[in-house]
Amino acid sequence: MVNAVLGQALCIPAELAINNILKHDAATIAALGRHQGRLLGITIVGVANVTVRLLDNGIQLGMSSDHVDTEVTLSAVSYTHLRAHETD
Repeated sequence: MVNAVLGQALCIPAELAINNILKHDAATIAALGRHQGRLLGITIVGVANVTVRLLDNGIQLGMSSDHVDTEVTLSAVSYTHLRAHETD
């Protein structure tokens, strides 16, 4: 798993890039606004747990050890992680 401090630092540029793209898409911002406050989880197995808070003007990314408070969690396995296990 990614170190919590490093993981949070990695979230900042991704969050800024996503929000920069979203500010040019009024329809998506309007759709996100209807779901403001909801918390989604993304689990990349063996790598990281990322939270996505939907805001009225974009998203907020964060790292977490689990997704207890999330409404929905998407889970995926990275190709690199799969390849590493194939060679074991």
